[in-house]
Amino acid sequence: MELTIYAMSAEMSDKYNQPNTLKNITEEAELWARDFSMLSEEQLCDKAVEFTRKNVREMNWSEDDIDGVTWFLGCYAHVILKAGLSQSFASIMMTSLRKYYNVE
Repeated sequence: MELTIYAMSAEMSDKYNQPNTLKNITEEAELWARDFSMLSEEQLCDKAVEFTRKNVREMNWSEDDIDGVTWFLGCYAHVILKAGLSQSFASIMMTSLRKYYNVE
């Protein structure tokens, strides 16, 4: 249940629409559209989890920091949507959160 709340919060958050964040999402979406268009949604979530783990480590945050993890996974979910690789933010977020935290 807690993961659902974080996923819904990320979907409704305006923080991803801040100019600098939106610029980064747009630039990253262009790369994902070019490099990952052949991946399934499941594989895209694997990439989002992989990159989130890397980002969390680079920020020196705890790997269990749900706020930080949700922030990065939310960014990647927006990237995937903007790249036209999925139509469902909720599906990407929930799958990615479950994969990140190894929850069935």
